[in-house]
Amino acid sequence: MCVAARRCLLLFALLALLGTALACGGTPTPSRSSPATPVTLTVTAGEGGSVAVSPEPSADGTHPSGTTATITATADKGYDFSAWAGLPDDATVTAGPAAVTTTSGTETSTASFTVNAAATVTAGFKVESTPYSLRTTGAVTEAGSYALLSDPDDLASAIVEWSELGYTNPPYGLLLHTSDATNVSRASYYGAIAVGDRVDAWWGDRCLIRFTVTELRPDPARTPARKLFVIDDVAWDGAECVWETREADAAHPMEFRWRQPPWRVAADGLREMWKEAVPGPGRYQFHDLSIEVPENMSLRAGLILSGGKTAIVLTDPERTFSIHFDAASGVEISRRTQPLTPGATGMSEQDINALLDQIAGSVRVGRGQ
Repeated sequence: MCVAARRCLLLFALLALLGTALACGGTPTPSRSSPATPVTLTVTAGEGGSVAVSPEPSADGTHPSGTTATITATADKGYDFSAWAGLPDDATVTAGPAAVTTTSGTETSTASFTVNAAATVTAGFKVESTPYSLRTTGAVTEAGSYALLSDPDDLASAIVEWSELGYTNPPYGLLLHTSDATNVSRASYYGAIAVGDRVDAWWGDRCLIRFTVTELRPDPARTPARKLFVIDDVAWDGAECVWETREADAAHPMEFRWRQPPWRVAADGLREMWKEAVPGPGRYQFHDLSIEVPENMSLRAGLILSGGKTAIVLTDPERTFSIHFDAASGVEISRRTQPLTPGATGMSEQDINALLDQIAGSVRVGRGQ
């Protein structure tokens, strides 16, 4: 056989062997890695703020194992970020609470970690407040000292006993040393306060006066650094206040809670309806009843006597409707679906009744129910 023929036979043999190898899977296919195990990461926010997760979880609330998650807590107006609970051991907190609140009126905290196992993380928040301890006649020279002025144009017009507010007319002045009772400077913090902001002055847990800031005055001249706000009183809760006579310049611990929402934050953290209309959606406490305010509306609460019983009455700000509940049992007593205020605009009577049915169905007896 000629050399060329032998070469041809050898080539055909090699091609046949190659075809057999391909048919039998001789050429390996690329390997595929197994999908990452889905892991549940639950992130919640306490009263006073919100929390965001990046990347967002899938529809079933899980992340692929090994995902680097970043969670950011943002405090609402009137609150500060407090602390994280449930963070994995490898979490890195890249921002957190500072000595002073940011001028935007919120504080944030961001934490990053690898999602390797199921975890439940909660962002906690606390009411914005500044502690003060020394009431003065207007000198306000020591850290933690303050004075309430009957005349904001006269730094020597301090009201010795705050019960005197009932015998004087606003506006008042609130003069504060820029360092609080812990000797922490609040100068930047006070720079974030705006006209219209609420400030609650607290003695203990159930004694307070709510003010609104009506004017921002230039800082008083001379040292030490002080801040002067022109204020007007909005509401009192003096049931547990002790108005005994005190010396003009004496220790009198006070907590000022700034930029407060329309509701009142109670000592147990619950939101209480108080003097002003509160927005929905959200659950609020009013005395012994817990009430859900629907979305896109607001409600005002009050107490009246109805049929010899104490009743809680809820109305909308435009007084388009009202509904009465027995204050002890939460049972509906009556409702009104016609405007209480002439010319008030609102929904149809059918829509109002549907809304009142929703509110009535949400009433619970007891705190935190």
